[in-house]
Amino acid sequence: MIIDGKGKLRSREIDYKHVQKIMTMAIVKHGLPFKYVEYKWIRKLLSYLNPNVKHVSNNTIVFDLWKFHLEMNAKFKHEMHQCHNQTCLTSDCWTTCTQNGYICLTTHFY
Repeated sequence: MIIDGKGKLRSREIDYKHVQKIMTMAIVKHGLPFKYVEYKWIRKLLSYLNPNVKHVSNNTIVFDLWKFHLEMNAKFKHEMHQCHNQTCLTSDCWTTCTQNGYICLTTHFY
């Protein structure tokens, strides 16, 4: 509940696109599985907070993550294009105990 301009209590409108974006960023930042949005207790929590909630599927989140990836990729390309000085690349390769190979590439530019 929030107080409007006239001093009356009213329920706040929920922007479901914003909620979807927050859930997408939580998955990215915390390394959660895509199915996170379909976990029973996450849905119960959201329904408790707002009984009229519109739940999203993991397919929707995958699509949002793909859009986010493309946006960040375009931003990175733009930043690299604007860089007229040196660019330094550092790589690190390692193998886990289960023989999975990984590589990390770090870019420093000015």
